[in-house]
Amino acid sequence: MRTVAPIHAFVCVCLLLTCLPLPVRAEPGLRLEVQVTGFKRAGGELALAPFDSETAYEGREPAVRKAWIPVADGRAQWMVENLPAGDYTVIVYHDENGNRELDYRLFGIPKEKVGISNNVRGAFGPPRFERASFVLTEPVTSIAIELQ
Repeated sequence: MRTVAPIHAFVCVCLLLTCLPLPVRAEPGLRLEVQVTGFKRAGGELALAPFDSETAYEGREPAVRKAWIPVADGRAQWMVENLPAGDYTVIVYHDENGNRELDYRLFGIPKEKVGISNNVRGAFGPPRFERASFVLTEPVTSIAIELQ
């Protein structure tokens, strides 16, 4: 009967260990806090959606997240965790009638109040992604949006 030399056993264990996946230490995501004011009436829900690219912002890709939160006391606050660092734009609207759709008037003008990060406005339609975007790099970033 043959015995395995200690050096051979050591080499085999080392080779096996190199094949095992190493645990990856996940970087914690960043947190975005959004404060929204400017509601003309109480009730309904506030729809929020952060976008991480111009393509997503223009509707060709989905938003990073979506949320509908209740409106209370003329303001709303939303916090989203575990976002990767990068450029973001947040769009919000006050869904007064609770149909979870932005309602429009003639010529595509919103009936319900809308807000965009950096509180920018577009001349004919939404502002460009670059004007509305902000950089998310800190562990916690807070932004304020005024409904218009």
